[in-house]
Amino acid sequence: MREIKVDDEIFLRPVNVDDEEAYFKWLEANRGHLARWLPFAATAQSRDDVKAWLEQRSSDEETASRIGGLVFYRDELVGTANLKGVGSPDKAGELGYALSEGSQGKGIIIRACRTIIDIAFAEKEIHRVMVRGSRENHRSRAIAERLGFTFEGFQREAAYLQANIRIWLSTPCWRRSGKTPRNAANLGLGMRLRLYLHVSGACVRRW
Repeated sequence: MREIKVDDEIFLRPVNVDDEEAYFKWLEANRGHLARWLPFAATAQSRDDVKAWLEQRSSDEETASRIGGLVFYRDELVGTANLKGVGSPDKAGELGYALSEGSQGKGIIIRACRTIIDIAFAEKEIHRVMVRGSRENHRSRAIAERLGFTFEGFQREAAYLQANIRIWLSTPCWRRSGKTPRNAANLGLGMRLRLYLHVSGACVRRW
């Protein structure tokens, strides 16, 4: 996937192994902020952990299946935003994002994700977009709702994360302040967005 210019302040770039030092420094600086929500932020304790992850994520197969990557704001690495699932048989994409604590409140992730979603629908034949977040992560849910995701339902005890049970939610259709996405008139697609959440729980179902 190519580098994506969002606007004059923001661009996205796929990860590569050369990002090891910059990504590790970003992770270290934001570990306390991110670890509650992202397992990797808690478990990646060394540069070797980060290098192994970057090698896996920068493979040709992974790169082709994703839109976005690292988020740069005024040429500084401030987070990640990407959609995975490009080329999947069900044409469903899952959107994820993370941002430096000090970079919040500037609309960075909103702008980045809107661009990713537009590309997914207009260029990658994605039929619906999904997000996973947490009921306790109010900022993340606010971002999803501003992007047009709406609550639909639950899939209880779907996964375990640091004493949290994930709940899955979805929406029957795309909403963005009552408007259809850009390019929607030209796509002829039945578009879908789905919002995933998880909440605190005391047990995990064994499958």
